[in-house]
Amino acid sequence: MHDHGEANAKGEFVLRLILGVVIGLIVGAAAVTATEALDYRMFPPPLGLNADDPATVRAALAAIPDAAHALMLAGWLVATAIGAGAAGFVARRLLAVEVVAVAALAFALLYLSMSPHPWWMWAGAILLLPLAGWTTGRFGIKKASA
Repeated sequence: MHDHGEANAKGEFVLRLILGVVIGLIVGAAAVTATEALDYRMFPPPLGLNADDPATVRAALAAIPDAAHALMLAGWLVATAIGAGAAGFVARRLLAVEVVAVAALAFALLYLSMSPHPWWMWAGAILLLPLAGWTTGRFGIKKASA
């Protein structure tokens, strides 16, 4: 005989997990978009930059000030923290937090690999994004369970 209570509990678990991951990714992406818009506003690319010319793009990237890189890294941290916190709150499971934090790290590493960046951005992303996600994700789980 099939226990409908157990099936409903499993269904709720899966639904919360999926919703947590999706909401966490959406919230995180929105936070990255907002912080990158601020970064581009504070540190605009050179006028007349030809994005189709790789040499011009490399030169522009080499001229980006460290403050712009730091703001970008801070934006990734905030986005990871907010996204993972939302995932933890909705899913109430560490698995959703981990999926969002790993996705944020993967996107950051992909971005870093596409053009030259300072070593400390790599180190910051690798060390701090998982920590930010795990910390705020656990906080979201605790808040949802309270």
